[in-house]
Amino acid sequence: MPTNMIHGKKLNYSTLSVYPNPANNKLQLSGLNYPAQYYLCNYIGETILTGMIKPEHYIDVASLGPGIYFLTIKGQMLKVVIL
Repeated sequence: MPTNMIHGKKLNYSTLSVYPNPANNKLQLSGLNYPAQYYLCNYIGETILTGMIKPEHYIDVASLGPGIYFLTIKGQMLKVVIL
């Protein structure tokens, strides 16, 4: 399990997964235990959305067009399909 150090404390992060996938309006993450910075990029690498997400919250993707996107969070890149 990957670990990070914050203020001298070791924090454990489980493997993240995104759902629903494919999505229409929002993306949620399972395995997120702490707030995290995220980046959502299109297929050519342009950053489309960025922000902070907290556990039990979601990323609003309702304004995005259909396509394949890549969500980078906590050093992991997840493929996301938006309908």
